[in-house]
Parts: sequence; structure tokens; C-alpha cells
Amino acid sequence: MSTLQALPIDGHSSDISSAAFDRGAVVVAPPGTGKSTRVPPALAERSKGRVVVLQPRRLAARMLAARVASERGSVLGRDVGYEVRHDRKVTAGTRIVYMTAGLFARKMLADPELDEIGCVVIDEFHERQIEADLALALCRHLRTRRPSLGLVVMSATLEPEPIAEYLGGARVFDIDSRLYPIDVRYMPGNPSWKLEQRVGAAVRELADSEGSILVFLPGKGEIQRCRDHLQGVAVSAGFELVALHGGLPAAEQDRATRGQSRRIILATNVAETSVTVPGVTAVVDSGLARVARHSPWTGLSRLSLEPVSQASIEQRAGRAGRLGPGACIRLFEKGDYQSRPVQLPPEVERAELSSALLFVHGIGKPELRWFEPPRPAAWQAAGELLERLGFVAGGAITESGRRALALPTHPRLARIVELGIELGVGASACVAAAAIDAGPIRTAAAQVGSESDVVDEVELLDERSPRGAGIDGRAVGEARRLARQL
Repeated sequence: MSTLQALPIDGHSSDISSAAFDRGAVVVAPPGTGKSTRVPPALAERSKGRVVVLQPRRLAARMLAARVASERGSVLGRDVGYEVRHDRKVTAGTRIVYMTAGLFARKMLADPELDEIGCVVIDEFHERQIEADLALALCRHLRTRRPSLGLVVMSATLEPEPIAEYLGGARVFDIDSRLYPIDVRYMPGNPSWKLEQRVGAAVRELADSEGSILVFLPGKGEIQRCRDHLQGVAVSAGFELVALHGGLPAAEQDRATRGQSRRIILATNVAETSVTVPGVTAVVDSGLARVARHSPWTGLSRLSLEPVSQASIEQRAGRAGRLGPGACIRLFEKGDYQSRPVQLPPEVERAELSSALLFVHGIGKPELRWFEPPRPAAWQAAGELLERLGFVAGGAITESGRRALALPTHPRLARIVELGIELGVGASACVAAAAIDAGPIRTAAAQVGSESDVVDEVELLDERSPRGAGIDGRAVGEARRLARQL
């Protein structure tokens, strides 16, 4: 550790490790303090089993594992590894594994006692993904009969005391990190301007910044449009233009977080807390993100474009003040900021819950005590859906439900697969379910007037179908991988 850059968390890692294996630890620390990279190795020194670190995003799990492996002088996948959907670098001797919370929950189905795991770290808990809430509830329950299991909950913004109380008196660590002054400006721009035009105006305003400019955008579509729009500005001002989102190849993701050149980094909210982008002295904040919401039309969760919370806005601005005095331009009015909620409600309050309910039935814990319980009406609706699908009967999971639970998709889509098998078209049903799960394969501009979007996309997923303009290659790859897995 002595050869590494000193980080604010370093002086607390030993105490956090000690508390984790006692009553548990709750760590609140802003981005850049080192909580995601320095705490897990400290836990591994004390843990008798593997340390798993739960992340809200696959991109963050992979990049953090690579960073920690590098800091320890190890090859990725040997001492430190990662495991996410469709991708893993883990060996039998791996001591620290970064993974998504959803994958961790599925592992608990196979091993409810977590026999090979000595400590669980739930990172970025302030994002309140339903899988993270579920993992916390399961670990809390498991510790009642296996108190030796270490448990750490880490967050950038959440109030720690309620979590500590929920865990039975966990020790709280509030790690401070000095931020330099940040000049915050509100620049909504002309109401008729497109987002990329407003981003361009803000970037030109910040072009004299000594360091890099981090631009927060809601998704890859907006990132691509801004990238096209900013090409000339980047060249004339001497910036390298890079993108950072989960749909990029690993090499391009790494490019955004490495290197010493002045860059304009166009990123989703993965750069808000999960991944630290070095050299940033200025931030442009669109104030937007895509948030998982229940779609009454499909009965599935879908990403909805929404304003982010005040807490997220402050986290984004803070990225400009780690190296020295920084600047942040917000592409909205100050009154808009003041009218936003301090935090977004947890996903358990806004998502469709049948997957979570099927899981707790499958693991035999239907009365599991949640940190913040689901709304009774939504929980009841989820139960009624599972009964209609034939996955739960008389308050217990059925054999059909157990088969559905083994499939990495929503119960509605699992039922499509099951019906397809019954009708002798199981392979086609898997492709159809994967196409629905992956989301639109055609870009909005390339939608065609098919009688069935699903039939159209199933045909596109045929290996012999030609690729062409308006087809999202990453979505095609994701759907094909899921179809094979199903």
C-alpha cells in the first residue's frame, strides 16, 4: 500500500474491516475517497472466505476489478476478478470478486449459506436498486445464523443511521474528503436548442479549463449525438473526445479512464460515483438520467428519461473539485434544481416486483424483512401475477416457478419460454423473449411498419440476417447472448 497514492479511506480501512466482521459497517464517503478500491483488499486480509463486492453496473464491476488487480500487482482474474452477465474473469483462488447485485442474488439460490464467501460489500447503496435492497435483506437474515459473515454497506450520499439500526447497530464511518471550490453556473440555453447544441455551448464556455471536461448525459444515443456535434470544438480546443457508457467495448471504456491528455468525456451516470475519471476540472450536467420504471403497457421495467435528484446533481458537480478549483455548468434553471427531490425514491417503490417476489419464494423467505418494505399493493399485484403465470400456488413456489427462476429474465418472459417448449418451438421462444428483454434493436429512426415488433426483431436476430443502417449492434449482441443462455 505504501507505493500507492494515498487516499482518504486508507486510515480507516483497518477499522472498517474489524467492524465488518463484528456488527457490520456502514461507510459514507464521497467519490474519489477510495472506498471501492481500498476497502475490499483490507477485508480480504481478515476474511476466511472470498470477498464479494456488489456494484450497480457491469461496467463498474469490471473496471474496479481491473483497477484493484493493477494496484495489487496481480493479473485480472487471479487474485482479483469480476463476474457479470455474459462475462467473468474468476478462478478458484480469486479472493476478491466484483459482481452485480442481481448476479449475487442468483448465486444465493444455489448457495443460500454463502459457504465460500467470507464477506459481502454492497457498494453504491444510495442508488437503491431493488437487487441491492434484496441482497442487504438476505445478508442481514443470514447473519442471524452465521454471524461470522462480514458485511459492509457503502454509499456516497445516503443517511447511514437508518441502515446501521436496521443491521442491529452496525458501526458508521463517515469519511470526509476535501473538495476545492466549484464555480457553479446555470446555463439552460435557448429553449428551442437540442441537447447537443446546449452541451456544445457549455463546452465552448469551458474550453479554457486546464483539465478535462466531464459531460453527464442520459444515454448512449445522446452521447453519440453530442460526440458528432462536438468534433469540431474538440479539435480546435485541443481536446480528445471520448465516451463512457455500458454499451461500449471494454477497450473504449478503459480509454475514458486512462491517459493524461485533455479530454471531453461524454458519460452516463456511471461516472457519477461508480467510476472515477482522472484529470477532470470542469463538468457539464444535463440534469438527466434514464431510470428504471414499471411500464403498465408491457408489464416490464423500462428505462425512462427523467430529471435526476439534487443529490445526484451535487455528486456530478463534485467531480470538478477534486484536483483544484473547478467549474460546473448545469443545463437547467436554478429554480429547476430547487424543485427537485433530494433523493429519488428507491427502486422497490417504483418497479414491478414479480421477479423479486418469485426470488424470495424460491429461496424460502417470503416474509423477509426489507430495509424499506415494498408497497403492499405492489407486492400483492406481483403475487397475483405469479399465480396467473402458474409460478406460485397456495403461497408456495411451484415446479414451473422453479424452472422460471432458473432463467435470467422476467417471469412474464420465462412464461413465453415455457409455453414455447410446450408447443415445440422452444428455441424460437427463447429468441423472442431475449428480443423483448434486450429492448429495441432498431434505432427510433429506423423503425419499420411491421405488424409485430417482436416478429421483426426475431428475424433480425437470425444469424443469417444482414446487418444494416439503423440496427443497434450492441443490442443485437446482447439479445443473442441472452437467447443462447436461455
